[in-house]
Amino acid sequence: NGNVKDLEDKCIKPAVVDELAVKDVIQQSIRYIKNEVMIHEKYSRVRSKCRNDHDMCSIWASVGKCEMSSPQMIDMKKECAPACQTCELLDEC
Repeated sequence: NGNVKDLEDKCIKPAVVDELAVKDVIQQSIRYIKNEVMIHEKYSRVRSKCRNDHDMCSIWASVGKCEMSSPQMIDMKKECAPACQTCELLDEC
């Protein structure tokens, strides 16, 4: 069972960071929180938990890690919920 720390430990980092793509992810994350999470009732139980718990979240999202479906990436989607726009995953029992 992997987690975001495993990603860092295994050096899964993009060789070249596309700063514009990262800025775009950050802007999308802000809009997602503002226009979805803070407004819609389905997020009411996760609003206080929906945050990026790792410095690399926006970078990973910018290179497509959020679209991957391995168990390790499911953990990342929870630990990088705004960047991946997956705050609803935080409501799992």
